Amino acid sequence: MMTSLLRHVRALEPGFFRRFFALGWPISAQLMLASSLALVDVLMVAALGATAVAAVGLAGKFFFIVILMISGVASGGATLAAQYVGARDAAGVRRVLAISLVAGWLAALPFTLATAWMPQQIMGWFSDDVELVRLGAQFLRLSAPFHLLMATVAVIAAVLRVYGKATLPMLVGVLAVGLNTVLNYFLIFGHAGAPQLGVAGAALATLTAKCVECAVLIALIYYAKSPICLSLAEFRAAFRPDEVRRFLRQSVPLVLNEIVFAGGMFGFSVIYGHMGTVQLASTTLMGPIEGLSIDLFIGFTTAAAVMIATALGARDFAAAKRHALVLAAVVTGATLVFGLLMAALRTPILSLFGKVEPEVLALAHQLFFIVCFTLWLRLYNVVACVSILRSGGEVRYTLYVDMVVVWLLVLPLTAYTGLVLHWPLSWVFALAIGGEALCKAPAYTLRILQRRWLRSLVMHTPQTLAH
Repeated sequence: MMTSLLRHVRALEPGFFRRFFALGWPISAQLMLASSLALVDVLMVAALGATAVAAVGLAGKFFFIVILMISGVASGGATLAAQYVGARDAAGVRRVLAISLVAGWLAALPFTLATAWMPQQIMGWFSDDVELVRLGAQFLRLSAPFHLLMATVAVIAAVLRVYGKATLPMLVGVLAVGLNTVLNYFLIFGHAGAPQLGVAGAALATLTAKCVECAVLIALIYYAKSPICLSLAEFRAAFRPDEVRRFLRQSVPLVLNEIVFAGGMFGFSVIYGHMGTVQLASTTLMGPIEGLSIDLFIGFTTAAAVMIATALGARDFAAAKRHALVLAAVVTGATLVFGLLMAALRTPILSLFGKVEPEVLALAHQLFFIVCFTLWLRLYNVVACVSILRSGGEVRYTLYVDMVVVWLLVLPLTAYTGLVLHWPLSWVFALAIGGEALCKAPAYTLRILQRRWLRSLVMHTPQTLAH
């Protein structure tokens, strides 16, 4: 295996790793900044107590479900856009952008309406704690338009990345996180004469920051005359039947995949919530830390997906296979080292939450180890699923894997052990995230070795590597 890997590394084109890093780090930085919005909210409301932390964290879990759905739309569009870049078809990229924007808005709209009209019922799914439900519902209602704004930003950023323009959305994300932090300081605690709004202040700060991020990103794209600038005529003309069908074939299974996965994550949160408020608060504390750890590398898995999809669009299947093997090894190895480093630094990291109740922090220490030691396998699964299989259109297969692993195996076992057998939280948490990773890895690896993903999606007569 090592000999084969070294042979593929030697065969890479000059500047390959420089291009990979140049594309990957701004994406990771932007995703980490997006996760930082949730971390900032949790850190700043920690002074209000475990119930406030759990309420904001659960609202964030609901946002996470929506973001995953939107990312399915954005990922499907980005895969097609990258293959159009490989085929040197700029007009095709803009058509994909237009369709992706409309699909993203349609996916986000039901959640915007639901959080505006029935936030109390949504929070009631997570917990029976009356005060927690009240605070979480307040957060959801006030930040309801967030989902539509997130859809717009996610789709535009995904298409920018296929052109290697990942730095712009990252810089705009820096602005959003800074603004969110400042507004949190004033609106949560009422500093400098601002109203003291508590959890409601965190919601308003998050929504305002996302509004500014969306507006600034669109303004800069048109000011710089970016190649993805859409005219109204191009927008209207984009919805050709063949283009829409191509997009739907790639994106609908992805959206369904994200719904299945997000529903599973929602189910895990419901289980933790019914195990107790302390247990829920400890998993909530881990959410932003876990998210930031994964986001640090997700940008590089996205860069890998762009590079693999571009090679497939150019019908260079040998290069796509070579890129897949090398990048899977690089990302997995890097996350293994990072997980060990995180485990060594757990005490100073968790000291950021020093104001949280001691029992919550004690549980978080246990969960922290589990996150650290499963990180490498979870990121291997991301590379295998998102970067490799989905780039070649294997979206139905990844959907089936998620349906079986999450819904038929891991979620029922987690519910049984947590709510019936009353296992300790750390055991249940390990089963949830470790069991999922262990089941998915061999299923993805087998499919990659079958090479069915080595095909072009944007040619009228796509070729497939059959041997």
